[in-house]
Amino acid sequence: MRTCTILLFVGFSLSLFAPSEQHGIQVGDLDRNADPCTDFFQYSNGTWRAQNPIPDYMDRWSRRWVILDDVSARTNWPHGSVGQLVGDYYGSCMNEANVNKAGITPALPMVRDIDAMKNTKDLQPIVYRLHELGIFVPFGLVSQPDNHNPQQTIANVFASGLGLPDRDYYFKPEPRFQEAREKYLLHVENMFKRAGYDDANAKAGAKTVFELEKELAENSLDNVALRDPQPTDHKTSFADLKKMTPSFDWEHIFRLRESLS
Repeated sequence: MRTCTILLFVGFSLSLFAPSEQHGIQVGDLDRNADPCTDFFQYSNGTWRAQNPIPDYMDRWSRRWVILDDVSARTNWPHGSVGQLVGDYYGSCMNEANVNKAGITPALPMVRDIDAMKNTKDLQPIVYRLHELGIFVPFGLVSQPDNHNPQQTIANVFASGLGLPDRDYYFKPEPRFQEAREKYLLHVENMFKRAGYDDANAKAGAKTVFELEKELAENSLDNVALRDPQPTDHKTSFADLKKMTPSFDWEHIFRLRESLS
């Protein structure tokens, strides 16, 4: 649930405060007993972390979540203000009681449309709708500086759609990867059960999801390869991109991304 905080904090939270209340660095957060040359994280955040322990329902904690909790708790923001919009959105995102009560119901229209897919023509509208929701499958599309001309911003199309962190989790035989795969399958199975599937269909659905992701992973670079910029540097024109994948409507997906930016 906390994933919604990054977009909110980066995009809006500083707008809630007058310039005199904004600070680039909170010097009170610094731990001046720490050596910044050996542990800069402790130096820059140590005092704040000591004064603000991680809540038991979280695996991490930061000032941005404190700010957003405070913003969403306030009910007298002017109508239509940044504070009201951010507070309402974050508050609804974090209202786990209502989310759990609603269950799968809000997603059912899309689930039915996914179930109704018969061919590649039916697949494309679902891809568009998922991208509208910020779900990058089976690929991602973002803007980034051109490696060859940093003053120019270009589109970056990259492999996506994996539920596990990266390619290694699908193939490596070490115990920790095997354990991750087993727990991931159980997690996906439980998600199907929460959506109303019986035990047998939930297990079969989880297996289908995993096998599809495994195929995507097999054609993805691992983290070591991704450290080298060369394997992901395939600059091409929009016309050539369309030639490589003539069955996909790139004009539509680019217009969609532009409208969301």
